Amino acid sequence: MKILRAFKFRLKVDEEQQSAFWKQAGACRFVWNLFLKRQQYRLKRGHYVENYATMCLHLTQVKKHFTFLKEVDSTVLQQTLKDLDKAYKDAFDKTQPNKRMPVTNKRSRCNNGFRYTGRFKVEGRRVYFPKLGFFGFFKSRDIIGKIKNTTVTHKAGHWYVSFQTEYERADRPHNSKSMVGVDLGVKRLATLSNGFYVDGLSALKVHSKTLAKLQRKLAKKTRFSNNWKKVNQHFSCKGTDHPTVLPSYRPSILYRCIYVGYHANTYL
Repeated sequence: MKILRAFKFRLKVDEEQQSAFWKQAGACRFVWNLFLKRQQYRLKRGHYVENYATMCLHLTQVKKHFTFLKEVDSTVLQQTLKDLDKAYKDAFDKTQPNKRMPVTNKRSRCNNGFRYTGRFKVEGRRVYFPKLGFFGFFKSRDIIGKIKNTTVTHKAGHWYVSFQTEYERADRPHNSKSMVGVDLGVKRLATLSNGFYVDGLSALKVHSKTLAKLQRKLAKKTRFSNNWKKVNQHFSCKGTDHPTVLPSYRPSILYRCIYVGYHANTYL
């Protein structure tokens, strides 16, 4: 059985390297918005949306007019066009439950990042990006499988690298007595078929006072001003959706889920 898995690590970057990342992300955002306007113009005139191959041909001409795009690896810009092509396919797909048209990306209102599908390499605790060089990262665990692509993203003041891997795993038969069923709930994190249950730990409850204080400060700032962005960045660091908030809670929850009920092999 083929397994797709992602391994995400925080990058070690200085101010100069962060500037290079922002330029890379800005070029991808520029290409997205430029071709989005082109597609919108074609739709208003009653023409079909251009596919990925046609957009790649126009990208070559665009690079001649906007020379700063030549400083960015071509596969990164092509991947941006692939994402735009998929966004339009999903928008016109009648089977999509929450379909919507692609929108303009802004630095302050989008997921800033870029993706490499080739020519990158990982050496120990370092990763190499074309036209950018080597970058160190905090390797907290081993990377399993063959790396298919890598994505660099910015969130809450830090840059992260995510490796998507693929590997084969044989189906492991289990004795029915060695496993238990798990029902995920709202009031309780999990209820096991053997009668045991696991209470959830709320990170929001722990950080509620700090979040309330930040919300009051944020409400007094002019929306999207520089001071508003500074407070909002600090607010996102304390938000419950950020991966750095819950490291101390996860081991406790996993320990209770795995070993509760006479050390049953529980897989969530």
